[in-house]
Amino acid sequence: MFTNSHDAGSLRLNGQSLGVGDSLPLGSPLRYNLIMAKSIVVEPKKRGRPSKGGRDPLVAARFPPPLIETIDGWAAKAGDGVSRSEAIRRLVELGLKAKGEKR
Repeated sequence: MFTNSHDAGSLRLNGQSLGVGDSLPLGSPLRYNLIMAKSIVVEPKKRGRPSKGGRDPLVAARFPPPLIETIDGWAAKAGDGVSRSEAIRRLVELGLKAKGEKR
């Protein structure tokens, strides 16, 4: 019969102490399976919308309607089907280059 000896801190089988490396007998009610399947590792799901690939940080700005019309007019004159966002990028680059030339 199995008993738990609290003062010795070990498990006893029929009066004999079972140590760390000892195995339980085959007919034991405390038998355990040595060949257990490994747990399946599940990666957590990625949440949210997938990235479009843009790595540059977003800079948001509000413009008054007359300025937006001016930007759209400049983009139309550029001729190569420039979007409003690309037109703003080009205008900022032109403004920075012009400011650097005056120094």
